[in-house]
Amino acid sequence: MMRSALARDDVRRTLNQLGTRRLLLAIHDVSFPSAPEEEIGRGTPYGVGARRFLEHVVGLGFDGLQLGPQGEVSRGNPSPYDASAFERSRMSIALWPLAHDPEWRGLLPPEALASWRRPSGFEAEHEVAYDTMTAALETMRARAARFEPELAAFEAEMQPWLPNADAETIFRQFLAHRQHDAWHARCRALGASVFGDLQIGYAPEDAVRFFECFLADWKLGAPPSRTNPDGQPWGYPVFDPDAPEAASAFLAHRIAYLQRGLDGLRVDHPHGLICPWVYREGEPVREGGRLFASPDRADLARYAIVGEDQIDPTQPRHGDDWVRSLTAHQIDRYARLFDTVVDAVGAENIICEVLSTQPRPLAAVMARHGLGRFRVTQKADVTKADDVYLTANARPADWVMMGTHDTATIWRRIASWREEGAHDRPRYLADRLRLDADALFDDPVAWAHAELADLFASDAENVMIFFADLYGLTASYNQPGVVSVENWRLRVPPDWERRGPALDIERALAIAVAARA
Repeated sequence: MMRSALARDDVRRTLNQLGTRRLLLAIHDVSFPSAPEEEIGRGTPYGVGARRFLEHVVGLGFDGLQLGPQGEVSRGNPSPYDASAFERSRMSIALWPLAHDPEWRGLLPPEALASWRRPSGFEAEHEVAYDTMTAALETMRARAARFEPELAAFEAEMQPWLPNADAETIFRQFLAHRQHDAWHARCRALGASVFGDLQIGYAPEDAVRFFECFLADWKLGAPPSRTNPDGQPWGYPVFDPDAPEAASAFLAHRIAYLQRGLDGLRVDHPHGLICPWVYREGEPVREGGRLFASPDRADLARYAIVGEDQIDPTQPRHGDDWVRSLTAHQIDRYARLFDTVVDAVGAENIICEVLSTQPRPLAAVMARHGLGRFRVTQKADVTKADDVYLTANARPADWVMMGTHDTATIWRRIASWREEGAHDRPRYLADRLRLDADALFDDPVAWAHAELADLFASDAENVMIFFADLYGLTASYNQPGVVSVENWRLRVPPDWERRGPALDIERALAIAVAARA
């Protein structure tokens, strides 16, 4: 149930007192809860259960949601980070309203929906839900004549992004966009902003359709890091430096589409726009290099923005200090694509997913826009005072969080730390928050609330909580760099209304206030 407006306002006042400007819940479409009568094997923000969940989230004090990419996915690949750039996924269409809400004029026969109903669970069943949605769309297409005027208007509206779309695609996108627009309006009415995800990757069909924007022979990947020492072979296309106008126009076109129904954007791995790490397909990712910072490599030198006198060969090629210095003109060149995002969205509405590595060009471009980085506290080495993930090193523009969709949940991490006998973390938290270290180690719930309080007690103005942390889940949503049938499945527990959140935001705020007093 939605908490009282008074209780919600108390939370907001305390957040303001602590200097927390934004508190977002991170959740992807698939993870939203469904009501039993609408369950088909995955979630959607637009269903009956999700409506109640949205009210609940706002009542807890959240002022917005951070969604994942919402593009179309295939039956064989549910990853939202491989989704299409100019479509909304069929998988997020809510079928219950199409069968029961008067505005849809009985587009879907209720008996058909009843025949597809499945027991709700913690994990999505992508292929089952995909087949159900495909069958539902076929059923509804036969009854779509009643929406002909609306479909014609929508097709004209979508012409810039889907110029040659067939009638089936237009119908599917009409349903998905109309439901999203109504949901977005409801979020705004409740005082909740909606951030989308500008994923750095592109679906294969987009890479083919816009081939003139991309560089041949090189792929975009994740550089080596503390989490993945060998890097990650994403296999995504890289914008061609020899086609800057085409790349900028494409990116602006994409952002214009994403802004339909969003209030801000999370920029996924912004290094891909500023200083991309590239490798040749079939070669180890760690043997690649920065596209614009490899003047010492014959195969990449022609793209270099910096000279050999500006790199430090004693540093690892992927290291933050590989580039030793930059001129103002060079920063302008590095910022060309990223500035396209800022110009369209506004720096105040951008979240940058910068993790363990922040090479000098990336840091310089973000600094000139006043943007902060991610501080994922579960990754911090609390024995090193200069660790980038420590909240003690957070600045106001940063985003702090216990974990992301790519990490273990905080509950699983605490269990691991206790199994390992890792007392360093509770000692660090106890020192920061004026708590008892032994009591934290002995009580996983108290420990988890101290981890959350550490975010609020920091200088960072922006806090994000992943839904699995909020509800006490131990399973992982995604194991990064690995293609697995277990990824992209975790959901808000079906009994969320009865069990309530495992993390009490007010309890964590009280700890933070006491520590800051």
